[in-house]
Amino acid sequence: MGGTLAGLATGASVVLQNNGGSNVTVSANGSFTFVTAITTGGAYAVTVLTQPSTPAQTCSVTNGSGTVSANVTNVAVNCIANNPATSTVGGTLSGLAGGSVVLQNNGGSNLSVSANGAFTFATAVNTGGAYAVTVLAQPSLRRRRAPLRTEAERRRPT
Repeated sequence: MGGTLAGLATGASVVLQNNGGSNVTVSANGSFTFVTAITTGGAYAVTVLTQPSTPAQTCSVTNGSGTVSANVTNVAVNCIANNPATSTVGGTLSGLAGGSVVLQNNGGSNLSVSANGAFTFATAVNTGGAYAVTVLAQPSLRRRRAPLRTEAERRRPT
C-alpha cells in the first residue's frame, strides 16, 4: 500500500497516515510504502498528518481512499510551497536638515526620504526574515551661489 510523492522541498519531510493509525514519514520525492498492509476488501484512507514546515508547504492527497482489490500504488501526494507571510520594514528619520537621503533595505529596495518622520519601504520581507537598512546616499544640499557683480557694484555702498 503506497504511492508517489512529488514537490517536496529539499530537506523537508511530510508525515502521511493511513486509516488513522499507520504513519510513514517521507523525506524525499518518489515512492513511499506504508508498513502496515491492508487485506483485500479492506478500506484505506490516506491523509496528511503533518505538513512540511521548513520550508512551509501544503501537501494534498489524490486517490487517497478506496477499497483494496490489489496492491494499491496509485496514491499521489503533491506538495506546493506556501506563500510566506510578509512584513513591511520602516522606521523614523530624524535630523534631516534639508535635501533628501536614500535608504536601502537588503541591498536592493531603495527609498528616497526628504522629510523627517516615519518611512516604510515598499518591498516587504518574509516575516521573521532578515533586513538590513543602510544609507545609500547621504543628503545633498544645494548651495545657493551669490550672483556675480561687477567691480562698480562691489564698490557701491549699501
